[in-house]
Amino acid sequence: MRQFVDSSNYSTDLLKFLINGTQLSFDRNCMENFAIFMKELKKVAKIYADTKARLVVKIFETLHKCRKGEQSQKDLTALKQTLQFLGENTWLTYVLEASDRF
Repeated sequence: MRQFVDSSNYSTDLLKFLINGTQLSFDRNCMENFAIFMKELKKVAKIYADTKARLVVKIFETLHKCRKGEQSQKDLTALKQTLQFLGENTWLTYVLEASDRF
């Protein structure tokens, strides 16, 4: 990925890669990889001021904390309502399915 840094599609491709890696690591409960992908995703969200990256970071931070029992049901409900308000139906479905597993 780094060799294509000058490409106009680099930031988009990098973001997709990081989101997919984060989601896959979370789904497979591979916390070592999850931590690596989240760290990089947070960097991208900050560097590019990307709203989608920030949203995904918030989704996975909330789900991860819920899985560990550190997040309240109130916060999870707020996340679901926000996703519904934003029309992010794919992410809403993902959060609903993921939250049913813990």
